Amino acid sequence: MVAIAISACLLGEPCRWDGQAKPSSLALSFIQAPEVSVIPFCPEVLGGLSTPRDPSELVRSDMSVCAMTRAGAHVTDAFRMGAKQALAQLKANNVVLVIAKEGSPSCGSSRIYDGSFTGQMIEGEGMSTQLFRQNGMVVVSEERIMDLFSEYCAKHADECSDVACGWDAEDFALWVQKNATIN
Repeated sequence: MVAIAISACLLGEPCRWDGQAKPSSLALSFIQAPEVSVIPFCPEVLGGLSTPRDPSELVRSDMSVCAMTRAGAHVTDAFRMGAKQALAQLKANNVVLVIAKEGSPSCGSSRIYDGSFTGQMIEGEGMSTQLFRQNGMVVVSEERIMDLFSEYCAKHADECSDVACGWDAEDFALWVQKNATIN
């Protein structure tokens, strides 16, 4: 059995800033896999932020990065505390793979909002993703995991053609851990 951490919003938990969830069919399919232990996490909630809450973005100045709300509140400490608590949770469960919500200032794995609150995306990673990667964890977005699943299925065409095919979720998670790139 392997443990996979998945952003709680991707599992249907209404923990996003707007009080909504962003369920992902592939992320949800891991829950059904008997050989996988799913560890839901939301660093912003772990850091003490409420749901719903004012949206936050990462703002870069000089050599530092701060988490700020649209209203101008500084929430960096909550983001850092949540990232550390999530990391401890993931380490305690020996997580082999993290599937994180793209675009999130905590969980973005390759794209985040630019800090201007205009909807503009830039290359970058969220605070939690950065900490997870610094600690050797493989982090991919819900978008990237779909691409990797397609690639996995192409390589294992005899075994699966879609999520419902009886695919081996444990094998897939370990394959992703070995084959995923940051993007």
